[in-house]
Amino acid sequence: MRKIIIASHGDFSKGLLSSIEMIVGKQKNIKTYSLYPGESPERFSKEIEKEILENSENEYIILTDLLGGSVHTAMTALCKYENVHLLSGVSLNLALEIVTNLYDDIVEEIIEEAMKLNFEQVTYINLNKLKDDEGEEELW
Repeated sequence: MRKIIIASHGDFSKGLLSSIEMIVGKQKNIKTYSLYPGESPERFSKEIEKEILENSENEYIILTDLLGGSVHTAMTALCKYENVHLLSGVSLNLALEIVTNLYDDIVEEIIEEAMKLNFEQVTYINLNKLKDDEGEEELW
């Protein structure tokens, strides 16, 4: 079985899960962990590690909010287990792509495709940039 863990600073992880469930329905295979001021991410990394060790047949995809942040750094230590995959800089696009394809293919392929699609979905729009060669507005 594949499980997703969303770990973040503050309530971002809970909000992300709420948005995922609003779009694709209740998710039983996703857990969230939130780091609050004055806390250490080791508080929940030990809990996650215990679950990984007790359920070594499962694959875990851990999504964190910020590359190099304390949450991401704590989760990096869990990558010593072959059944753990860590992504940082999670967005709703990225999370939905993983959730909706969770049981397809090989997990590494799901992650690579999700990252590619997420990158393609990041856009910048500005009225000055929306003009075509004839000065007409163009949205895409």
